[in-house]
Amino acid sequence: MNAFKPYAKILVHGGSGTTGGFFMRRRYRWLIGTTAAAAVITPVAYVGWAVYSWDGGPIPVGCSKVMAFAGGSMPAQATGAKCTDDGSLQEAGYTAEFRMPQEDLAARLVAAFPRVRQDTGSAIGLRFSNEPNDPHPHGQASDLQLRASYEADGTALVELRAFDI
Repeated sequence: MNAFKPYAKILVHGGSGTTGGFFMRRRYRWLIGTTAAAAVITPVAYVGWAVYSWDGGPIPVGCSKVMAFAGGSMPAQATGAKCTDDGSLQEAGYTAEFRMPQEDLAARLVAAFPRVRQDTGSAIGLRFSNEPNDPHPHGQASDLQLRASYEADGTALVELRAFDI
């Protein structure tokens, strides 16, 4: 057993003499400090991330606010309007959904929302959007998207998405 005594001293004290113990204590202090910092920082960072990325979901708002943000007006003969604020912490965004007659739909939507242009048209509906680099007044949406889906009863379901990045 006496043959292992010098090695036991190195393992226990971290070296020979008094300096080995000092270095081991510094190493343990560093390890304990790093572990304690990680134990504090990790939950704080997680809660901060959760609050930052939390999206409360769409909130009902008045359609006049949505139309002002979109830079347009509710088209005549629009019925059943539902408007929501679905923006987040980093972007403002609104959605409006309403129904209107199919006849002369494209012309009425362009008249109500002068910044949009028709992208596509088909037997099932129409799509409109604004030009990506179109100048827009301060406080209004930078991007507008309109989608009209024809329904069997002669009406169209119109969905407006207005957002600012």
